[in-house]
Amino acid sequence: MNLVDILRLVPPPLCRLLARDGHKPLSSRQLARLAGLSKDAIERISMSPTWDLITVGEATKFASACGLNPESTTMESFRLRVSNLTVLTGATATQRRYHLKLLKLYHETHHRRTAVSA
Repeated sequence: MNLVDILRLVPPPLCRLLARDGHKPLSSRQLARLAGLSKDAIERISMSPTWDLITVGEATKFASACGLNPESTTMESFRLRVSNLTVLTGATATQRRYHLKLLKLYHETHHRRTAVSA
């Protein structure tokens, strides 16, 4: 898969949900360090329903920090990671609330896009 394929399949909230250390979600601060972006940029991108207003540079850094690397991401590995989204071993209460907020945003956005496409 290339970056365009990944970004087409994975909107920012879903990408953020995939950012983990094992089953534990990464904090905004941890993700910012990995991506080389500010914490504010990570939170802005995470809450964006689409990539439309995100620069290519930010999208690349964000997706890579979330673990979506074009060289190593296959459809099989992507499906497996998405199937494990509800497993939050070791997550704090704050991380769980943020996780649920992102899931809700992803589902609302996904259902809107699906309804428009149909």
